[in-house]
Amino acid sequence: MITPYFTVTQDDEFLYVSVKVSHARFSAQSIEMVANDDVFVFSLAPYYLRLRLPYPIIDDERAKADFDSKESCVNIRLPKESKGQHFPDLDLTAKLLARKDEPAANVQSKPMIEELDISRTVADSNPNPNPKGDSVEFMANEGQTHEWEIHQAMEPESPVATNAYGFNNAYNQIIGVSLSSGNDINELSGPESSLAPDRIVERLIKENIKFDPEYYAAEYIMEKNPSEDDDKAYAGLMSWKSPTTRQFLSWHYGLSRKAWDDVYYILRSGKRVVLKCLLDLRELFRFHDVYYVYDKIWLEDLCLWILGDDVSENSLRSLAHDFKRTLEGIKKSDVTFEKVDDTQNGDAMIALDIQELENMADESYRAFLAQN
Repeated sequence: MITPYFTVTQDDEFLYVSVKVSHARFSAQSIEMVANDDVFVFSLAPYYLRLRLPYPIIDDERAKADFDSKESCVNIRLPKESKGQHFPDLDLTAKLLARKDEPAANVQSKPMIEELDISRTVADSNPNPNPKGDSVEFMANEGQTHEWEIHQAMEPESPVATNAYGFNNAYNQIIGVSLSSGNDINELSGPESSLAPDRIVERLIKENIKFDPEYYAAEYIMEKNPSEDDDKAYAGLMSWKSPTTRQFLSWHYGLSRKAWDDVYYILRSGKRVVLKCLLDLRELFRFHDVYYVYDKIWLEDLCLWILGDDVSENSLRSLAHDFKRTLEGIKKSDVTFEKVDDTQNGDAMIALDIQELENMADESYRAFLAQN
């Protein structure tokens, strides 16, 4: 869970809590708020906030919460139990976030390495060497003294601008929010902090790691020598919905070329067809609880850009033909992966292009037929 940025102000009758929920999918049904004595809890995935206040508050008909979509803030009004009572130190966020009986700051420093008397430590931790019959009482005491509340800490606001991404490099601090909810599309180790060249290098490294030459060779041979059961296997392609590339890296080269051919024909068909395809793609993300961030940083702006006057029918067709010429210039020998060389000791790598891999697969298949 992420501790959101917040501010707390007051007047004679109310406390006003403003919680910033940047780039989270807001839903009134998803918000949970609890006001219990001197504790206020706010929860909206992936954000969680627990405030321990100086004096009690109450939850009655005067309490309310509003969402400011422009500022991405939830503004909450909480009635004080005693009207006119002043709540001190509302500007000390560490004190408000502290757990029960936890000091706002640990001023007593201890050495990082301490030498302990093991025998004495064990004896002190077990004052009753024969706790037979007292296990229930012992567990009850442990439960009462255990600190059940989670530790909260807000990330300091960095004065240095974060790296941007998305359409026209106009976004930041969005993908990071989705990671805590389980974003399986993202494969970057640090999307918010990595530079664009580093992202490219990391992508190429991971594509190289995920590529399976044996899997590719098997698919290649099956395509050249079809069997009666192939229709059942390829029927599964109709269920594709997630637009990730991880599966394409181990399947047949011709299938990837067909996908690029579709891109060419879509671009050549003009603005209306391109927009229709983008809108269909957008529906996969727009209402998803996690993947909506890709609609935010890419698809929404891309649809608006296609509709704008800056994009003409002629420019799209020109782009399609340039794309086609580039695609026709790509050969199998240009697509290269590095794999561990099994014939050498250690982690020696060998470079294999697609053409070499297919030639090796053909030789192995002919050798297999000769033996049988």
